[in-house]
Amino acid sequence: MKTKSILLLSTLVLAIGGGSYAYKEYNRGVEDASREDAAAALSAEQLVNEFKADEAASNTKYTGKIVEVVGVVKSVDGSTLVLSAGAEDAEVSCSFESTPMVRTANKVTVKGECAGFDALIGAQVQLVRCAIVE
Repeated sequence: MKTKSILLLSTLVLAIGGGSYAYKEYNRGVEDASREDAAAALSAEQLVNEFKADEAASNTKYTGKIVEVVGVVKSVDGSTLVLSAGAEDAEVSCSFESTPMVRTANKVTVKGECAGFDALIGAQVQLVRCAIVE
């Protein structure tokens, strides 16, 4: 009888522990890039111009890596901040976990993971997991 009680109690403790771990992992969310070291630090205009000049080389150099980009806020729409990159159609799109607290026309530094270049929208470099650098 004592063995059955110990086995039942052990199973119950493991089930509760496993369930709480699974719940935390399911609700964890995406960690932003604020704690990671940047592979490169450059202006929004420099980043877009590099992609426009040689997209293949820039993909190798930046895609999947953390970059720190300085630029002027063009717009904020929900959790997406857009940095102006010189020309009217040139920009850096930065995706955040929540709405960034910045105003348009302010200069900011954003750190994020480069997700590539989209020439269909104009000249737009996309960053994900972004964080404002203080």
